[in-house]
Amino acid sequence: MQVAIASCVFPPEVVISSQTSSRIAEGLAARGHEVIVLAPYPSRAGAASGRRRPWYREEGVAERIRVIRCPAFASRQSTMGRRFLEYMSFGISSALALLVLPRARVLYANSWPVFGAGPLALAARLMGIPLVLSIQDIYPESLVAQGRLKETNVFYRFSRRVDGMIARSADTVVVIGESFRESYVRDRGL
Repeated sequence: MQVAIASCVFPPEVVISSQTSSRIAEGLAARGHEVIVLAPYPSRAGAASGRRRPWYREEGVAERIRVIRCPAFASRQSTMGRRFLEYMSFGISSALALLVLPRARVLYANSWPVFGAGPLALAARLMGIPLVLSIQDIYPESLVAQGRLKETNVFYRFSRRVDGMIARSADTVVVIGESFRESYVRDRGL
């Protein structure tokens, strides 16, 4: 079976989420599945900067695993505007890649909430393929916890509603803890 993994971080990035997506790809390949990973170019600590990169580039990682690097705005500063561009640009570029690649039987999306996952959910729906959505952080609530946004803000209400729509469109939602599950059941109607 051909499986697509859209992951907002992937090795050589060293964050936990990157390692999780890599291990899922390896596990699926070990079981005989063909895996296509859609990931942005590395941009976190230690990544090469200032280089011109092709729009899309395929890398062979292991037998049965193809990694396609998708263009995305690399945000070195953690401002809301820059993060929004990073999330949205990867969401759009990976969704476009998904639409033109050989049709996957399922999509596992480990992307940034709302604006990264939204285009992927839409592409999965257009293609009629099941979506497994991995939730690593709850947006926009985490922005409130960081003091970047207030619950009374229009953007907060809008993005929370969109996040709920995306989660409800998924065939399966995977969360990293019980409090996340409770939040998605209580606040998103899952």
